[in-house]
Amino acid sequence: MEKLPLKINLTIPGRFKFLSLPRSVAREVCSVLSDVDVDEKVLWAVELAVSEAVTNAMKYGCGNNGLEAVEIEFALWDDRLEILIIDLGKGFDWGEVVDPDFASPKEGGYGLYIIKELMDKIEYKREKTRNILKLVKYLA
Repeated sequence: MEKLPLKINLTIPGRFKFLSLPRSVAREVCSVLSDVDVDEKVLWAVELAVSEAVTNAMKYGCGNNGLEAVEIEFALWDDRLEILIIDLGKGFDWGEVVDPDFASPKEGGYGLYIIKELMDKIEYKREKTRNILKLVKYLA
């Protein structure tokens, strides 16, 4: 039976000037992981994936005024780290997300691809008025 996770919740305004906060919390959560001998590449991947996911939530889920909040929830289990990124934007059709065309590169459009490449599991769901992106990184 799994132990209850160590949980850290963060709610920030949907403005880019606050983007350093979830990155810092991700870094601190990863510092706890480094105490249990998790590879440095895993720690870097988590921090980058959180940064990309929160950037997308701010850009697409928070409107132009930045008054809406983004919630980030970290749950550290014995065998994995789960991260939820929650916003109140209009949402999107997960099935229509395609990988970028590297033969004709353009600026932008790489966030979800990067997240999928860095994390072990990624899920998206629309729940009433909330978009919930779940990132999972296995530690063992």
